[in-house]
Amino acid sequence: MRLLRLVCAGIVALMMVLQACCASAETVGNLQELAEAILACAENGDAGFSFTCNQSVYDGWADDEYRSGLLCFAGIVGYEGSRIQNGGGWRIDTEWLDYMAGTKIWAYYQTGRSELLGEREWDTLAAALEIAAGAEGSALERERYIHDELCRRIRYGNDDSEHNDDDCAVGALLNGVANCDGYSDAFFLVGRLAGLEVRYINGTGRSGTEYGPHMWNLVRIRRQWVMVDLTWDDNGTDEQGEGQDCTWLWYNRGTETMALDHWWPETVGEWVILCERDWPELLPEDFAYAVAATLEEAAAVVDGLEASAVREIALRLPPEVVRHMTDGDQEGLQEWILGTSLAPPVYCSYDRESGLLFIKNPQY
Repeated sequence: MRLLRLVCAGIVALMMVLQACCASAETVGNLQELAEAILACAENGDAGFSFTCNQSVYDGWADDEYRSGLLCFAGIVGYEGSRIQNGGGWRIDTEWLDYMAGTKIWAYYQTGRSELLGEREWDTLAAALEIAAGAEGSALERERYIHDELCRRIRYGNDDSEHNDDDCAVGALLNGVANCDGYSDAFFLVGRLAGLEVRYINGTGRSGTEYGPHMWNLVRIRRQWVMVDLTWDDNGTDEQGEGQDCTWLWYNRGTETMALDHWWPETVGEWVILCERDWPELLPEDFAYAVAATLEEAAAVVDGLEASAVREIALRLPPEVVRHMTDGDQEGLQEWILGTSLAPPVYCSYDRESGLLFIKNPQY
């Protein structure tokens, strides 16, 4: 009997050691501390976590929108676990965490556990390190390089290869094909390797007149948390390796601009302080963006840029104005262009649903 008790005690001790190796064991007093603790777990690539907490945190974790938003923010896409109420105490347990590939690769790389990565994850790390090595200068210069380089290398689409990993950095960096999850994951991984602070946002984006599931990124530049939607900024061709063009319409944007066609959980603002307005110093000098209520206002903006060296002008007009001027043979669009200081030919594209006009390489 004594031997049995010793064996049982040894098994319990071993289980406790294993739990300590793969999970956090700490007390969190509020939802902010919970978010910080889960982010720390993701940074370390922990296999799970266990937190004791009060009822407020316990109830907050039970909210589906809060929980899913926080897990995505940390780069966690799945888990197995439970909430436990024991007498007057509460606990949040997980015994398995599934990470975004970029989060996993970053965590294992910076904690020295890269040997735990699979072959394609190793190859993805190598590709990400190659891009990050080319990102030099200030944080803003590094971010701009990564943004443009990923737009050049990736095209939007579905990966029809045997791996089918277009929803993560693996498909984006190895196959050059990704959906919004893959674009965001690639930006996260390369950005972190280049020394940037990057997070994920899981919300919805407007396609036409309706909103659908969408993912993009947050990045901290000069103490400001701004938003970057790499997927929508990539307007290159559909052929892999031909994505030479990109825009910066959804690059380093404040919440006022992004809210025009994006929605995200309000709780994101509890985890970081979001920049509300666009900060001109964080935008490319060769890109101009303006919101205009009328075609006359839009023309004034274009004419006012004659002395600048912009490579692209993006104008946001009321959608009904753009729809009206592009009906039929687009005669209204041509008349508007001729009424500006622009010299033909003018390369102008548009989005009838969002009211966006894009002018490439304007000449005066």
